[in-house]
Amino acid sequence: MKNWLTFIKERIPVVVYALLVGGITSSSFVFGNIKINIEEAPLFIIGFFGLFLCFAILRMMDEVKDFEKDKVAHPDRPLPRGLLKVEQVLGMIKFIYIFMILQSIALLIFKNIESGLCYLLITAWLGLMYKEFFIPKWLNERPLIYAISHQILMLAVAAFPALLYNQSNNYGTILALGTTILGSFFTYEVCRKLDPKADPILGTYLVTYGPFNTFTIVIGTSVVAWFGALQLGYFPLLASFQLLCVASFLLIFFKPEKYKIVEGIATLSLLIHLWCGPISLFISFKGGS
Repeated sequence: MKNWLTFIKERIPVVVYALLVGGITSSSFVFGNIKINIEEAPLFIIGFFGLFLCFAILRMMDEVKDFEKDKVAHPDRPLPRGLLKVEQVLGMIKFIYIFMILQSIALLIFKNIESGLCYLLITAWLGLMYKEFFIPKWLNERPLIYAISHQILMLAVAAFPALLYNQSNNYGTILALGTTILGSFFTYEVCRKLDPKADPILGTYLVTYGPFNTFTIVIGTSVVAWFGALQLGYFPLLASFQLLCVASFLLIFFKPEKYKIVEGIATLSLLIHLWCGPISLFISFKGGS
């Protein structure tokens, strides 16, 4: 148990994951027109817990898939240094995966078809991601397509909490939320791996595509975020932070050793996008007071 707690502390930090999942769940509720109060607390808990499991199992899957690379590039991580065995993590992945399937069935029977099918889709997609869609060699030779196949899941992730509510039919708004979160999350995934001294075995965007093409990818992911923000009706707020990400990337051309600044701005932008629902409520409250 002690080793598992250490693994969770290092690779699945509860506070960070709660901040991530709490933002998505809250924003999904807000834009799904679900009141966040004591009566709807059980729905919030189901949505929060369901998404927390998604991100936790995804982290474990990546730890297993990256084991050989991490032995070279990150030997200090839990699995390479022998804190846990790969078989132990695989056992936990199987346990959580079965639980998620059962939860999907329970939602189908006791809640509604939409939420059950959405969670089942998320669960099935996570399984396909782990198997790399049964074409691992082809995908690994095309990092951008690989990333898109993983990031697209954010549309369903953002929709799931809102779909728990039987009367939530703001599908267009929920899709817009998922789109802007997708674009911001994708941008963050690119910007958090910009270390020019990273081991080539990691195959980061910077190593694979070079600075200019990576910058083009960031512009593309930002366009997705901007489009979602426009449809959501919060373009000025969200677009300004996303634009800051794009502008900060210029450091990679002139001061590549400052890559942490770009990562920090992308992290801030992601948090704003994840929590845009509660932020919109706050802005509306301040504007009406």
